[in-house]
Amino acid sequence: MPRSIIVKPPPQKPTKEFYAKPALVDEAELLERKEELKKSVMKFVHSPEQIFNCPTEYNALDRKLIHEIAEELELFHESQGENSKRYLVLKKQQFGKEVIPEGDAQKASGKI
Repeated sequence: MPRSIIVKPPPQKPTKEFYAKPALVDEAELLERKEELKKSVMKFVHSPEQIFNCPTEYNALDRKLIHEIAEELELFHESQGENSKRYLVLKKQQFGKEVIPEGDAQKASGKI
């Protein structure tokens, strides 16, 4: 008797719903969460470490907020990994240059 071979269909691409934006939260909750995340980022900024790998437990909204915070602080920020293993990498260098505090940057440029 011949054996049956079961052929599984190829995995389908995730639908738009899979990548749907996180549920909307009210503005106060959003600002509160951003402040919490900013405290974590500031601990990194004031530490001697040059690279910080954010936890994979952060959801898409947390990662979006950290991208915004990193942009405000002129930190290099990049997403790594996929799906549930997605995380952010923050670096105190931006495009190969050290991040210089504003006053020091003006001194370096000769504007002071």
